[in-house]
Amino acid sequence: MKGYEGCGKGILFNMIRNMLGKQYGYTTANPMSDMFGNFNSSSANKMLINIDEIDSKQAKGIYEELKKYITDDTINYKQKFIDACEVANLSRVLLTTNNDY
Repeated sequence: MKGYEGCGKGILFNMIRNMLGKQYGYTTANPMSDMFGNFNSSSANKMLINIDEIDSKQAKGIYEELKKYITDDTINYKQKFIDACEVANLSRVLLTTNNDY
C-alpha cells in the first residue's frame, strides 16, 4: 500500500490488528532480519504482518523470500538456543511505503 506520509497506513494496520487481536499482528521495518534472518520467531503465529516503509531496494532484496513466505503452507521458525520448528503459515502480508517505484 502506497500513501503519503501521515495519511493513515499505520492506522489501517492497527485497526485490522485490533479486530484480529493484538497478539496476531506484527509490524517490522527490517524484514531481512526480523522475518528472514537467523532468528525469526517474532513473526511466528501472526495472522497479519506489516512490512513498514519498504523501499524498492529492500523489496528487491526480499522478493524471493517474501514470495515463498506468502505461498507456502508452512514456515520454519528459529529461536535462539532452541531447535527450529515448522508451523502452519496463517499470515497475510501488508507492505506499506511512501516511496514511488
